[in-house]
Amino acid sequence: MRAIGLVILGLVSAAAQNIVITANDLLPVNSKIFYIIDTTTRLNFSPGPAGSGQNWNFTLDTLERDTAEILHPDSTPYANSFPTANRVQKRGNTYSYMNLQPSKLELIGMTFNVNGVPTPIVVQPDPFLFLVFPYQIGTTIQDTGWGILQFPGQPPFDSIRVKLVMIVKDSVDGDGTLTINGYTYNNVVRSVTYQYQADSVWGYSTFLGWQLVQSNPTRLTGITYTWFGKDVGSSVLTLAYNPTQDTLRNASFAENVVARQPKPQPLQAALYPNPVSSLLTIKLHIPLKGQLSIYNLNGQKLYTLPLQGRRTYTIPVAHFPEGSYFILVETAQGNYFARFNVVR
Repeated sequence: MRAIGLVILGLVSAAAQNIVITANDLLPVNSKIFYIIDTTTRLNFSPGPAGSGQNWNFTLDTLERDTAEILHPDSTPYANSFPTANRVQKRGNTYSYMNLQPSKLELIGMTFNVNGVPTPIVVQPDPFLFLVFPYQIGTTIQDTGWGILQFPGQPPFDSIRVKLVMIVKDSVDGDGTLTINGYTYNNVVRSVTYQYQADSVWGYSTFLGWQLVQSNPTRLTGITYTWFGKDVGSSVLTLAYNPTQDTLRNASFAENVVARQPKPQPLQAALYPNPVSSLLTIKLHIPLKGQLSIYNLNGQKLYTLPLQGRRTYTIPVAHFPEGSYFILVETAQGNYFARFNVVR
């Protein structure tokens, strides 16, 4: 089976021919992706064919720029509203709070701008299923979630409450090479997402209590195609269509992320034993000077060590919980990464 590589927040490439994405493939937090947005409405803009080994080619305009950041919740202003989150995607003024586990990535909630004020909304009754692991071509995801926004009203209502119900059906349908405006991304995969929504608006007054003001039934609100670059480490193109799929509403594509924010290269070293329980030995192929840091999957830095030109280092990990960890080596010549697992 040909498989795919995917992330909302970033990936590290895995095996060559049978790529299967797991929770360990997601990069730690504190990364940025720079996007260009094309808001031109285009009729009959084809997203291209599905299947393996595709060569997609698109020409788009540069109208706006945007940045997506993957953050740790502790560095964001609304962390107290989402205590189970361990990573956050920030794009513009919107914060998406997520929980990464070995078997899935869930959306716990988001912040919405209500009259210019960021307002947290928690997904109910359970977190929204965003990804499942392992994630590979042919994988499908379907989930339903809802949330409530409440804010001050205007006469005759003292308060307004909006209930949003979202249904998402997602499937991975292709992989290959993507070219945007002459720039080629190798090793990309594509998913298609159908978004359905139902909503209702309620008004509250002291004399009448809560009253239904407006209700809209479940309807298809959008179709989105997303290409993910295994080598870039993020989504590189998103095409959002209206429900009839004949009009492109907007496109968002990544700039040369590797040039704007260099991605660490694999560390040329032997790590042993791996898995490890107490002492990890790192034997570099060539001596390096710089700093070595160890992160957990939540992006928390757990250990630092100055590299002083030696080739072999021993690191105590007996106090680390069982799981997967990233090594980041920062030098004047570039940054390098490696992974290891701790077992108990």
